Amino acid sequence: MNDDLSKLYGNNSNENNNNNTLNNNNSSNNTMGISGNNDLNSLYNAGIPQNTNYDIHQSGTDILYNQNNNPQPPEEKNILDESTVNNININTNQNEILEHISDDDLLAAYVGNNYPKIGGKPFNFAAMFFNILYLLYRKQYLYAILYYVIYLGLIFIGINYIIVIICLSVLLGVGFNTIYIKKAKAQIELIKRKNNNRPLYEIKQICEKKGGTSIIALTIGLVIQSIIVVLSFMTILASFSLLYNFIDSNGEAVEVDDSFDGIIKYDVKANLPNTFAVYIPEDYKPTAFNDNSQYDYEIVDKNNTYNNCTFTLGRVKDEKDSKEYIKRLAYYYEQSAFYKIETKQINNLEWQLYTNKDKSETTYYYVTEINSKVYMLNIVIPKEDNIKCEYNSSLVVESIQQK
Repeated sequence: MNDDLSKLYGNNSNENNNNNTLNNNNSSNNTMGISGNNDLNSLYNAGIPQNTNYDIHQSGTDILYNQNNNPQPPEEKNILDESTVNNININTNQNEILEHISDDDLLAAYVGNNYPKIGGKPFNFAAMFFNILYLLYRKQYLYAILYYVIYLGLIFIGINYIIVIICLSVLLGVGFNTIYIKKAKAQIELIKRKNNNRPLYEIKQICEKKGGTSIIALTIGLVIQSIIVVLSFMTILASFSLLYNFIDSNGEAVEVDDSFDGIIKYDVKANLPNTFAVYIPEDYKPTAFNDNSQYDYEIVDKNNTYNNCTFTLGRVKDEKDSKEYIKRLAYYYEQSAFYKIETKQINNLEWQLYTNKDKSETTYYYVTEINSKVYMLNIVIPKEDNIKCEYNSSLVVESIQQK
């Protein structure tokens, strides 16, 4: 019966192999608690490929499933989604980019617009023409404040406005690129030290943010400058109006007459000895213009040279109002209605005093009115070696009185 079953389910050529398999399965069947004979084992194993190991936990259904040469269900695999792949590609690209970020790239990122011009040319025309506005545009706020302080300082000490603008503009055009690039490199090194744990592409982004340009700062600068221009224009208009009308010491509005041409004309018909009593110190010597109609004296040094220490007393031709005359004279020298006129009571006369100072000397104009006639005492004191001159001048002023 066994032979018949073997012929039915097995192949004679595989008989030995089947017997070996049967023996092996006997031990397995004993383990699983199945008792059977060789005939049943041969029948059970018929048609099963050799050298195939099965898990002892497999069910009969699984075994039959495999006996029909059906494949096992596919195992689950971790499949990367599209976003993950893109992230990998981005990271790869960033790593490739990082290898090519140099210090020059960081400097270009910091400077931003027009880096080739600023970094490669010695002169900056934009800085020369736009001055403080360009400094604000380039975020150079400290230099903008310094520029404005220097500008105001030079104007305050009396340097001509146009000369100041030209000089500062040229200096800014020449020096801006060099100073700016030097400062940019220092800022980049500081950024790198503070962010040494960050990748280079992030440091580049920080450089772009810290440097570059600022439209907001430029706009604020334009607004402030516009306000200054408007205020300056209003001040000029106010000053122009005050050239013709100003408030005198009594709070009265007075019209300014600018007809004075700067030439003091003395009346040759005047007779000063009959009008004034004046003490003339011995240090004063008469000039060629000295006569009874005009007292004109000067002090000379040991070398007998003229040193501008003079005093002149005379009657001003064709003038009748001393106050109006001194105002015209003051306006001529100041070119503004903002001048100071003092009233001095000397002996028995009231004098109007205007003082004019320049780099080399100080001139005192004393003007008084007698019987609708205007008289002037003109004293000039040089700024060097003036002790003797001041002393003698004070003696003249204190002595003068009407006869």
